[in-house]
Amino acid sequence: MLAFGHRCSTATAPVRRAVSNAGTALCAAAVTGSVLVGFGALAPPASAAAPTVSSRMTAEGKVLVGPSGLSLYTFSGDLAPSTGCTSALCLKLWPPVLSTSGTVSAGPGVNAAKLAVQKRPGVGDQVTYYGHPLYYFLKDTAAGQSNGEDVASFGGVWQLVSAAGHPAASQAHLQVEPTPQGLALGTVAAFGAVKTVYTISAATATSTTCTGACEAFWPPLISSGPAQAGPGVNKSLLGLVRLPDGTSQVTYAGHRLYLFTKDLATGAPSYEANGSLVLAQPFDGVWYAVSPSGFDLAGAAHLKAETSPAGNVMAMVGAGGASATAYAFTGKSCAGQCAIAWPPVLTTEPPVAGTGVNAAALGSTRLPDGNFQVTYHGYPLYLFFKGLSSSTSGAGIKAFGGTFELVTGAGKLVTGAGKTVSSVPEPATTAPTTAPTSAPTTTTTTTAATTTTTAAYGGY
Repeated sequence: MLAFGHRCSTATAPVRRAVSNAGTALCAAAVTGSVLVGFGALAPPASAAAPTVSSRMTAEGKVLVGPSGLSLYTFSGDLAPSTGCTSALCLKLWPPVLSTSGTVSAGPGVNAAKLAVQKRPGVGDQVTYYGHPLYYFLKDTAAGQSNGEDVASFGGVWQLVSAAGHPAASQAHLQVEPTPQGLALGTVAAFGAVKTVYTISAATATSTTCTGACEAFWPPLISSGPAQAGPGVNKSLLGLVRLPDGTSQVTYAGHRLYLFTKDLATGAPSYEANGSLVLAQPFDGVWYAVSPSGFDLAGAAHLKAETSPAGNVMAMVGAGGASATAYAFTGKSCAGQCAIAWPPVLTTEPPVAGTGVNAAALGSTRLPDGNFQVTYHGYPLYLFFKGLSSSTSGAGIKAFGGTFELVTGAGKLVTGAGKTVSSVPEPATTAPTTAPTSAPTTTTTTTAATTTTTAAYGGY
């Protein structure tokens, strides 16, 4: 794995920004296996008594620059202390903007009231803007360069900093890429690399559970304007939603789109989709890649039997072999908010039977939004958004006009197991500060096989 968080791509896809000679040299040095080749003569920018932070106009808008005109960056990993840039290697490649006097000056176009100096253990007195620590990139050697834009490394994504205090964005470009789950949407990032984009089952176009530390690992795909649609991408399904920090997140068929910082290497012939089927227990949802038709791209769902106090019961296998207990619902239907709290077990290929599962009893049923839900002995299967692990915390919960029950390997419902409550709490969501900048949330999604109103299925 390269220290810069991506391989040099040989793909011929259009790129969001020009690949500079410096960027090409970066790839060439990395391919040698010595990622610091050629860096010896490049000294990190020296700390200053009171550094001046100014701004300059770029394709991404007005962005911050340091005293010598070098571009400044923000790091999504700083949103979670466990992934912050504090290691010696990270600080060498991304030198922090330091102040030896504890003060900082504002140049033209910079909000002086939002500049500060923060003491960071192992880093020093680092300049911040709107609370975001600021960095240089070691491969920016002259004013006007921005070789660090969109680079993923050290557990986060690096982006230029807008004078308004949020990550600066160019115009997002979406295209279709092959993944292990099938053809999926990707976005063109640094050096022409194509990165898979994802959606989480707990989010809609107007609300999301992925805020704060979640964005350290799953940065939203932001764009300076309407995203561009490459071949195979349905332009009519693209939209934007305004985020609280003033940036605009790309949506597709009502899905908010995110990147995953563990997708560090992309390019022909193999694309990464390490974020697909991640069971995000802290964020109340399951992550999926997105198909060009706008469906959750689940691939072939894997089912297994897991041990529980009630005996062997059904579970879905997610990324990395993690599993989540599956349930049947005794009510008439589970859609809308119910499907957010109880995500259906989805599949885009025939489901696979693991240990203790009767393969002949596995099937699927088509949902109103066009996705396919796994069935077992005729029971549609669901997960519990507060129990996305091998637990039975959802057993016996009464909600949405029915009860969620465990299902045994023999296809029997374990009634009365677990706790019984009169209702289930709804997932915590954060609404955007303004209305979506694209089409209204209620849209009509047309596919080859079905036409449905997405708002009728929880925004999906």
